[in-house]
Amino acid sequence: MLFESRNLLITGASKEHLIAMKMEAGRAIDIEDLITLLNKGEKISLDRAVRIHESLLPDSRRKREARGGMLNAPASDRAVFSLYASPPRGQCAPR
Repeated sequence: MLFESRNLLITGASKEHLIAMKMEAGRAIDIEDLITLLNKGEKISLDRAVRIHESLLPDSRRKREARGGMLNAPASDRAVFSLYASPPRGQCAPR
């Protein structure tokens, strides 16, 4: 909940939900946002971000990709998130 008054209630996604949604979408802008989210306030490691993604979106097709050896890379490196990036139209996702 972001704000509550007698006649109005405003809710929003938690930091954890935003991380999971950004990882799921995987567009370039989402990756940039994800890097910001991981480093804003309480820093969140990529390993923890992957666990958050797995727990909030257990049926995700990207779950296996997240565990594919990227967990030890530094979160500040944009290449860390290459497995989440959507492939250009007409191309296959990286393996």
